[in-house]
Amino acid sequence: MGYVYIFTNPSFEGLVKIGATGDYERRLLDLSNHENIPYAFTAYAVYEVDNQEEIEDIVHKVIDAVDYSCRTSELRKNGSERRKEFFRISPEKAYALLKEISRLRGDTEKLTRIKPTQEQAEEEMLVEKTSRRYITPWSFRILDIPIGEELAYIYDEDNTKCRVIDDARGVEFEGERYGISDLLWTKLAGNGVPGYRFLYKGERLIDRRNRMERERAELEMAE
Repeated sequence: MGYVYIFTNPSFEGLVKIGATGDYERRLLDLSNHENIPYAFTAYAVYEVDNQEEIEDIVHKVIDAVDYSCRTSELRKNGSERRKEFFRISPEKAYALLKEISRLRGDTEKLTRIKPTQEQAEEEMLVEKTSRRYITPWSFRILDIPIGEELAYIYDEDNTKCRVIDDARGVEFEGERYGISDLLWTKLAGNGVPGYRFLYKGERLIDRRNRMERERAELEMAE
């Protein structure tokens, strides 16, 4: 019995690592202990299976078939290609793929999205505060999320949802009004940056902001 895992790391923005291991916690520790990596890896999701290498290979092949450019690779000196386990996709899309595979296999209960520890959440907030993007505070208006739209809590997206009620960061949850950060910390027993914990149409708020900023920059360069 082993695991197919999805790991993220703020050192590698826009990339996720999808691999297979017999012990994902040990694998996570080994990767994070590398002295050349500024920040530790975080387990986003794990899928417990008895044929982890086979499932890993299926996931890699599906992503390659949809968009070969998603896979990171490099050319060796002899001209051969070295393909790696890092992919230019969001962790949500990688998780959605594992979710579909688990449904087909009939073992969705084996797929687990991992909540971050307090230490990981604090590191996440530090990265966010020191990043260039933190200069521009986000709001639902900036993210082009209309009032009345639903946001899903990433660790229970089918059942735990809130509704946008203003252009800033106000949401309604179980009939009461909250700031989205207060909702995360006080009602959902969560931690970290709310942009990492809520989804809009299957996309994390932080990823939506980064994507929109990138698209605006590309548009400005093209003009």
